Amino acid sequence: MSLVTTAPPIETTTAPGPLVFPGYRSNEGIGAALATQFRVIWALTLRDFRTKILGHKLGAFMALAEPFFFVLSVSFAVSFIDKQAKIGTSFILFFATGVIPFNSYRRVAKEVRASIKRYKKCLYIPIVRPIDPFIAAAIIQLLLYIVIYAIFFLGYYLVNGYGLPHDVGATFFPLIICAMLGLGSGLINTAISSYFPPWDKFFAILMMPLFLISGVLHPLHTFPSYIQDILYWNPLAHAVVASRNGYYDIYEYPFYDPYYFIGFSVTTLFIGLVAERFARRRILETS
Repeated sequence: MSLVTTAPPIETTTAPGPLVFPGYRSNEGIGAALATQFRVIWALTLRDFRTKILGHKLGAFMALAEPFFFVLSVSFAVSFIDKQAKIGTSFILFFATGVIPFNSYRRVAKEVRASIKRYKKCLYIPIVRPIDPFIAAAIIQLLLYIVIYAIFFLGYYLVNGYGLPHDVGATFFPLIICAMLGLGSGLINTAISSYFPPWDKFFAILMMPLFLISGVLHPLHTFPSYIQDILYWNPLAHAVVASRNGYYDIYEYPFYDPYYFIGFSVTTLFIGLVAERFARRRILETS
């Protein structure tokens, strides 16, 4: 009988590889990477839509009712002070063509700033990049305000028999650029707030005078020429004028400069992307 026993074979285990999600490839080309990011952003957009709008019984109603009630309440309040429409015959239409583009920018910037908290758990998925939730938040607000604008004009037309835009494309185009501007502003606000939390309150306060100098209540052509020269640098003033130029067939104000409006929005978005990338770790730590 042999006293020498053979040891059982040692089982070797290999370290688990990186977690790979369907459609994700770490070495994919630029085109495939962009396609993957588009699918991720669209999935986050649908998730936000289902959560905020379809997730509650009154979600869709509240999402649409808030801007409508704001436009109608302010229109009726101001009409008691000044019943004469500045452009056209309806003060409600005049006010709506200014406040809806302005409010679309404000809401996009606000929702982009708040999106990092809603989507923070999604960032643990390797396929989701930190910039994706911000873009998804901007898209959902853009689509929402396009629907709001369309329903408003259609509803006014059904009630009064008139009120449809003279040029639909020119009327709705400022909403797209305002969403781009709001996305850039929201990214910049997120980066600043990660180092200086009170900035959110300062930005909210800045919206009040910005509302007054963007021509929402008073068209810019009623201001003195030297004031118009100063307000030219306000991109939201261009958004309001562009919306009204497209809506009215009797109004064409040459103040609107599409090259400045689009160029300013693209530059703001670029600065926002750089700021988000620079402060990304700090943003994730403080959110």
